[in-house]
Amino acid sequence: MKKWNQPSEPFPQQGTGRKLLGLMLVGAVILASGAAYYWYHGPRAARAEVDPVSGFLERAARKQRGGDSVGAVIEYSKALELHPDDERALAGRAAVLLEEAEYGRAAGDLTALLQQQPDHREHYLARGRAYRESDDHRAAEADFRKAIELDPELADGYVGRGRARLANGNVPGAIEDFTAALRICPADPEVLRRRGDAYRLLGDNTAAMADYDEAVRLDPDDARAFHKRAIARRALGDLSGAISDYNRVIHLGAREPAVYYNRANAKRAAGNIRGAIIDYSETLRLEPQDPEALFDRADCYKVLGQTRRAIADLTRVIELAPERATAYAARADAKSAYGDLSGAIADYNRVVALEPGNHQAFCSRARIKSLIGDTAGAITDYNQALRVQPDSAPAFCGRGMAWLRDGELDRALADLDRAIELSPDYMYAYRCRGEVKVIAADVDGAISDFRAVVNRSTDRDLVRVANEYLAELEPFGPAGGGHRLP
Repeated sequence: MKKWNQPSEPFPQQGTGRKLLGLMLVGAVILASGAAYYWYHGPRAARAEVDPVSGFLERAARKQRGGDSVGAVIEYSKALELHPDDERALAGRAAVLLEEAEYGRAAGDLTALLQQQPDHREHYLARGRAYRESDDHRAAEADFRKAIELDPELADGYVGRGRARLANGNVPGAIEDFTAALRICPADPEVLRRRGDAYRLLGDNTAAMADYDEAVRLDPDDARAFHKRAIARRALGDLSGAISDYNRVIHLGAREPAVYYNRANAKRAAGNIRGAIIDYSETLRLEPQDPEALFDRADCYKVLGQTRRAIADLTRVIELAPERATAYAARADAKSAYGDLSGAIADYNRVVALEPGNHQAFCSRARIKSLIGDTAGAITDYNQALRVQPDSAPAFCGRGMAWLRDGELDRALADLDRAIELSPDYMYAYRCRGEVKVIAADVDGAISDFRAVVNRSTDRDLVRVANEYLAELEPFGPAGGGHRLP
């Protein structure tokens, strides 16, 4: 499953839903073109002379009707041993192989058929679908193109080629083909949904919405269209509309894990953290080993201050994906909030072992080392963070405060000056530098930094602390006072 900003797709792909619905219907058409020959002409031929091929074909058709696909393939194969080019046997076996998802073998039989019937559009359609299901999308595109050349009004050909083009990364070409199919069959909700998907890949969620709207108008019970529209609505910032569509999907009976997961993500983005937890939990009831649902539910638990539950979920993520550095980092943060600082350091150790270039992990581990009094270890980690990312304002700020704890005021001021130079709006660095200046007896400089925090910061905690310092310092500074929050 994808991350929360990358919506999961819960539904399997289907065929075009018009003349030849999916591979099974294609198989039926092929079977009709071959087996029908026997039913109408075979008996007369059998009366004229004994035809062992017809006997095999009869038994194959009977077994196929009875659901014995393996037996049918065996009978068709026996017929082909006698006559390798028999169109009836090739068509019948290809149909069964398509039904049984034996796409490579089906494509082989269809190739043999096309050598005998090079202008048979249905064989190109069927082989194109076999190639597509085998992930050979370039061969599929070529076959659908040939089917279109044989019949320029063949909607299935345009849909098939559009899907192949989409898989080959040609999104504009796919949209062109889906549009051509809709010119021929304008009221096809499935093609509208596919074109909407292509527009969404281009980032045109407005155009995607228009197609999804029309798709659900034509088929109000199409759960897939509602699900895709929910994704587009969320991308457009319409969280309530997205949640409403997810509700509709579930009401229609599509109780897939991905639907609950995506609705949880929408609720989380809308600030409904408890509702998101409920949906993540339902996702996990349906799919207990889903690491993404566990990871995201853990984040919600952290927001609510339920750190023990967050740690439990992240531990399960690590059990499922022991090389996932983000899970160790998230668990380290949760352990730090819970007060397990040694456990947090152990998790950060694992992060930097997995990702030696993880600047944030070095900074976070340094912060915890500072909390437990390991100033030298903290400075070492900040140094490593700066080797990885030389222009990191947080690393300079953190190292500056570590120098302060070590009694190195000049080094502390130098690092804090650099942090502010790199990030002039980094208000926490102003607060830290103000504190260093207080210790250095630079009252005017401290007042200037704390005023900057009060006047420019949107963080109420930072502003509160700065105002407390100003209340103590301003009687000793130049005339005039700083701005205060009411």
